[in-house]
Amino acid sequence: MNRIYGKADRVLAWLGLTFTPESQAFIPRAIELLPLLIREFARSRQPNSGMKLTPNFKVDRQLGYLGREGWEAIIHLIRNSYFRRVWMVQEIALAKEITFLCGDYEIESHLMEKAVFDSWHITRWTLIDLTNGMPMRVTVEYHDDSTVFFVRDMINYDGHEGNGHKTIRIANLLDEQACSAPQDRVLGILGMVEEEFGNASEDLHTHSSIADLYTRFSTMLFEASGLTDVHWWYYMSMAFRKNRIEGLPSWVPDLHHNRTEDKRHVFDSMMFMRGSSDPPWKASSKPRKAAHGPRPGEIVLRGKLVDHVMHVYPEVPYSFPDRTDPPGTTGMKWLSAVTAVIQWERSLSVAVLQPGTLSPTDHRPAHPPLSADVYWRALLADLTADLNTGTQLTHDTWREFQEQGQRFLAVVPKLKSLKSETGIDPWDLPSWTDSEEERETMRCFRDSKHPVAVFMVKLSFTLDHQMVGTREGRFGFTCTGARLGDVVCVFNNSVSPFVIRKVDEMDDRTRWRFVGDAYVDGLMYGEADALAVEEENVLLM
Repeated sequence: MNRIYGKADRVLAWLGLTFTPESQAFIPRAIELLPLLIREFARSRQPNSGMKLTPNFKVDRQLGYLGREGWEAIIHLIRNSYFRRVWMVQEIALAKEITFLCGDYEIESHLMEKAVFDSWHITRWTLIDLTNGMPMRVTVEYHDDSTVFFVRDMINYDGHEGNGHKTIRIANLLDEQACSAPQDRVLGILGMVEEEFGNASEDLHTHSSIADLYTRFSTMLFEASGLTDVHWWYYMSMAFRKNRIEGLPSWVPDLHHNRTEDKRHVFDSMMFMRGSSDPPWKASSKPRKAAHGPRPGEIVLRGKLVDHVMHVYPEVPYSFPDRTDPPGTTGMKWLSAVTAVIQWERSLSVAVLQPGTLSPTDHRPAHPPLSADVYWRALLADLTADLNTGTQLTHDTWREFQEQGQRFLAVVPKLKSLKSETGIDPWDLPSWTDSEEERETMRCFRDSKHPVAVFMVKLSFTLDHQMVGTREGRFGFTCTGARLGDVVCVFNNSVSPFVIRKVDEMDDRTRWRFVGDAYVDGLMYGEADALAVEEENVLLM
């Protein structure tokens, strides 16, 4: 199909029909409003703030009073599931010209591209429900539907990037795209990038299993790239997800398990946090050195084994209510979730900052002395600025979180008792307390813009990860599953450190597996390059 799309003068992209005849009748009007929609997207950004949106933006009346059927028609056009499928990316990327169809109506591709690019803006807009005159909100599935157009621009780029960079970047971009057959995750990409690999890519069509296909594809990218830039590290970081098919080397991503439940949250890897760091992380700037291992699926990376994991702490119990929970059931779930996070952080801070208070039956060596500043910053991966609220988190914020947390725990029994007596979430009762201090404590955690609440939310950075302490007194976190004795390694030219584990093998070569990428204080900005530790060739399987 890729050759058909590439030779065609024009490709017609079918968006299907809306769910109801009423909303389908609005499609002509929705198409007419696309230019206005695009202008309103631009107007909804706050002046001089880049992409930051105006909260509760009052949109032009023609859009604000379009009603539910009208908005269903617009959403069908600009948030269509068509944009989320792997094979549709190829359709759009390779076509010389593309026209979108909805029923009998055509939409020009340049309008669709601009409208789709900013379509997530509409979730912040204030609209009117014409059935009752009340404000309403539009909700959309979280997905970057503009990916297909980014890939089209990359495919049509006249310059030659070489080194498989185009393929690696497309593989990273298509991570969120849907497909039913796991082999299509690779084959759909190869049809767009034949010029980068030629006949080598055709050999992948003869794979013996999905694990074999993903390993050979990743090896092909490894051979072409050799870790030349950040895109390779993004690609490899997808290997550290929770759910993986059997038979994959530890450095090879499972390209098909890309659902929300397969990923580590809030951030899937250190790479996704990198852009929020100022300056961006760069664990090593040394020239890369990489090679094949002696067996298929093995690679050799050069780097420094700088430390050992000596302490592994429990994962943050971050289980706040989901939007799907029925009304009236979320209040006490929220109370329990806040309680668990407060108790987790309190226990962690005692273990790390006051190791002498551990039980005498705990025979582990105490964590080396650690400053409070290193501790609280590591909890947040040193990302102390909250872009949503403009809050700058500090040492004082952490201390206030601890102090208000103690007060919160003291109030919990009273809140549970009131809930039992009244059947109502107690903070919704006008006279649940006469204490201003208790009211302030609840406000700290319930007001999403309060620094204490912001700090608590930031603790979710370590969800699906575990805080670890090292033999040399460093502190940070890596993927859940780390063990005592695992090794902290900084590879040449890597963005972040990694935690790796020695594998018992029959021959005389030491082999390792990845545990995951890591945030480790004191190793994020090139410090390892200056350490008096010899570089080694690390054989990874």
